[in-house]
Amino acid sequence: MSGSALRQLPLRTGSMDAVWCQAALLHLPRADVPGVLAEFARAVRIGGRLHLSVADGDGEAWEVAFNYGSHRRRWFTYHRAPDLAAHLAAAGFVVQEVRRTTSFRDWLGIDARRVAT
Repeated sequence: MSGSALRQLPLRTGSMDAVWCQAALLHLPRADVPGVLAEFARAVRIGGRLHLSVADGDGEAWEVAFNYGSHRRRWFTYHRAPDLAAHLAAAGFVVQEVRRTTSFRDWLGIDARRVAT
């Protein structure tokens, strides 16, 4: 799904039980994240779930992701759990769990539940 599709999901309000966003949010500029999370909240029913997987860290920039077998540059935005939790709360989610894993980079896995705002 492209970044523009994340900003305006082709779904009815409250029509989804969950959104699974695996390693996609990290390719959007930080300024776009609150709007995308608000769009996820619009689409997910009260009590529904959200899973995010993002790169753990600071900053945002164009990078060559050699592990993808390409020398093309891609946009990467790194996130810290407290800042992302604040954005999620503003959008109408409560963080249920935060997991950290490491592969070729450090990752945050965040599971949240949609609450009434």
